[in-house]
Amino acid sequence: MKLKTLLFIFSLANIVWSQNLTISSSGQTGTSGTNWSITGNTLNVASSGTADVHPNVISNHLNNVGNLTVILPWQSGVIRQCSIDGTITYTGSAARTLTFSIANDIFITTTNQSITATGTGALNVVLRAANANGSPNNGRVSIRQNNTINTNGGHLWIGGGSGNVTWNGLTVGNDVARTWTDNIPGLWIENSTLNTNGGNVYLAGLSFNSSANSGENYGVRVVNSNISSASGNIEINGEVDGRYANANGTRIEATLSGTTSITATTGSIIIRGSGSDQAPNDNGFRFGAIITGSSSTAKTIISSTSGNIQIEGTANFTATVNDKEGLGIGGSTEIISRSGNISIRGTNTLESSGQYCNSIRFDPRNESNSIRVGFDGTNSYTGNILIEGNSIYQRYLHSSTGSIAVQTTGTLTIQPTGNAFTYMRADDAGGTLTYDNDWNFGTTLSSFTLGKSTNTTNLTFANVLSPAGPITIYGGNININENLNTSAGASSGNVLLKGTGDVILAASKSITTSGASVILWANSDNGTANGSIALRNGSSIVTGSNTVAGGHVWIGGGSNGTTWNGLSVGNGYAVPGTLFTPSNTGTDIAAGIYLERNSISSFGGNIKIAGDGAATTRGIVTYGNTININAGSGKIELDGQVTSSARGNRGGILFGLHENTIASTVDI
Repeated sequence: MKLKTLLFIFSLANIVWSQNLTISSSGQTGTSGTNWSITGNTLNVASSGTADVHPNVISNHLNNVGNLTVILPWQSGVIRQCSIDGTITYTGSAARTLTFSIANDIFITTTNQSITATGTGALNVVLRAANANGSPNNGRVSIRQNNTINTNGGHLWIGGGSGNVTWNGLTVGNDVARTWTDNIPGLWIENSTLNTNGGNVYLAGLSFNSSANSGENYGVRVVNSNISSASGNIEINGEVDGRYANANGTRIEATLSGTTSITATTGSIIIRGSGSDQAPNDNGFRFGAIITGSSSTAKTIISSTSGNIQIEGTANFTATVNDKEGLGIGGSTEIISRSGNISIRGTNTLESSGQYCNSIRFDPRNESNSIRVGFDGTNSYTGNILIEGNSIYQRYLHSSTGSIAVQTTGTLTIQPTGNAFTYMRADDAGGTLTYDNDWNFGTTLSSFTLGKSTNTTNLTFANVLSPAGPITIYGGNININENLNTSAGASSGNVLLKGTGDVILAASKSITTSGASVILWANSDNGTANGSIALRNGSSIVTGSNTVAGGHVWIGGGSNGTTWNGLSVGNGYAVPGTLFTPSNTGTDIAAGIYLERNSISSFGGNIKIAGDGAATTRGIVTYGNTININAGSGKIELDGQVTSSARGNRGGILFGLHENTIASTVDI
């Protein structure tokens, strides 16, 4: 169903604002009254004038006759509104459908009103605004002040449009609820409850003001409300366009002491928000979608038992304001399940505008588990998690640890939408996202993947990572500034660091497996920029133990093209890229492979180290007091070369002047 709608140009000065249909306890009863009557299964309101109908008229028809469609027809130059100020109750056993087909606006804003099915039968509810054929063609939906819709297994559709389409067997509109006015959402749900208990839910709204660059506008806004479907699917689509100061396509939030929840059991949840704008615009923030909670006691929770969860935010803004995002996830927010897959996606067409212009923004509070994705902290979660966007932004570097918890026993993939990341940002101007200890990935991931095989953007990883399965990182230059540990065995997955540039393991850091192999692969595109590998001062690689047979270790470069001991590796060498400064001297060293006081232990796995010194240096250089390479019963191959006819006395391998230990069968 489309979100964008054709706009009719009209002057607000020529519009008459009028409420034309009220459902209230003071309304008329029977089957007809002033300006209204029921014919068959349709309650028609006159083409002009005001009608006031008692809610029992609707309840009695549903209970005793059948389905009911309430029609408030369009009138040229008049805003025709329906206000449901009384409780409508269906108590029957057969399935029924209640449709409000309203020329313009639908309001359920009087406190403690409801549309409910309390018997054994389901009640489908369709709230169809903007059912107009001419100007005015706007029509919004507002459900606020502790109101309830409970369909008891029936479907719930809220949107707009004058054309008919079929959705889950129901006749609904072909468009969205929509407003052309500032500071009013196209679809607004606040302090209310929508519960289908097995029925599907569809909500769609648009804000499009073209008259002034002021106001805070929303396509869909959900505040301190609960939407639940059990086995039914939930879909929410919001869009913002036009002129404004601040805007969100979709905003789902919990404020003050309130909570917001969107929940399903086996049903899926899809939440989308998109944003665009028109000049001239004010200099305010704008997001495709935001999901946020204001405190640890005022959370927003998106959850399922086994249904998949999909969150998407799209930024198509043209304003160069430095505060626009595709998707924002902030405050106290949980996007959780027990087995359903979770995908979080964002796009942004103007990422180059500044630090605060990204595909996805994570903005947690300064407290542990402020944002949870996947595991809820109590019930185990087995689904896969995907975080996808060309630019990912962590708003603050907090003093507390684990403010963003992304955990599962399934897979976690963080990747660009396109071939490569464009920006990895953190904190204020110029900060770089390193996935530091603000991120808590737990210890149960079945695999961790950062980037795609086509990614050429530099990546720095500064968090202890301890999954139960393989670790894969693709980048340009790859800097590992913390320990990588995996309990994966030989058949469970490997550690692969594959860069088109350098691959560097920071001083005193380690890569450890329990029988899995380790591949450090630089210069993977055989590019002109080259790519070297450095194990900085005191760093180590360990692939087994005295009780666990070790995996293989391959350290080299080159493009794809060969298999080594069953592993897909490069067909060439790491080639000098970055100059490395030893820890106790200011003299830079260039090498394809640079090893400084390292330990590489494979416990029976084979070890290969391949470096090319190119024209100016050596392929493999060791430095420091002790270099220990121990393969146990495995084989060690050191392959160093200098590809230059002018190499002079430069050999392929230079062992440092201090102690170097190589233990095993060695090919050099």
